Amino acid sequence: MKKIVFPPANSLINKIPQVEYHIHTDYTDGKNSVRDYVDLALNKNYETICFTEHVDKTTSWFDRFKEEVILIRDKLNNSALGIYYGIEVRAADLGGNLNAYEEIIQAAEVVMGVVHSYPTREGGKYNLAELTPKQAIEIEFTATMALLDNPVVDILGHPGHTYEKHFGAFPTGLYREIIRKAGQRSIAVEINPRYQLNLKAFLALCIEENVLVSLGSNCHSLEEFGRVQGELKGVFSRWN
Repeated sequence: MKKIVFPPANSLINKIPQVEYHIHTDYTDGKNSVRDYVDLALNKNYETICFTEHVDKTTSWFDRFKEEVILIRDKLNNSALGIYYGIEVRAADLGGNLNAYEEIIQAAEVVMGVVHSYPTREGGKYNLAELTPKQAIEIEFTATMALLDNPVVDILGHPGHTYEKHFGAFPTGLYREIIRKAGQRSIAVEINPRYQLNLKAFLALCIEENVLVSLGSNCHSLEEFGRVQGELKGVFSRWN
């Protein structure tokens, strides 16, 4: 299987690719099966999809998930649809380590690193209710920048999400630093309409820095599949 291809952000202005790189199935917290998503992608003439299942150090089903994706992919070997299996895994600490066993990380075709909670330097977790906005920004920024130093990370998933969910808009200047570093490291920055409060502003930063981007709807059901394309079309229709 060829390595997954991420488009540069400025190419989206002329063409929004029919790809979906953030899918959760019933192996974790999604409602539908691997086969359900593959059938939908085929019906919609999508180019590429990637399953990015949540994993951590309690995950015991990854081999079954991987084998199922490969089996379906092999049966469709004459199809134009590219199918990849990957993982979404949170920062384990402030040093860029991931909260999953190395065997799973190495077996995944695509690794999405995320900041889902606020890790301590030692690998514990902060209580969000006890943090000031200033403290939260510093922790999320530090953890995110450290993920970008991890050579196994292919996608930086929904940057700024945890702060924006609990405290409000993530600082534009820090977003730019994150996006710029991702570009320097050739790591794709996720465009995720589920979480980015100001998708237009975030997209504009990605285009200005012309980083690689990963389009993901954060699907937990078939109804959410392709949401990112619809949101991007809406943004570009109001661009000027």
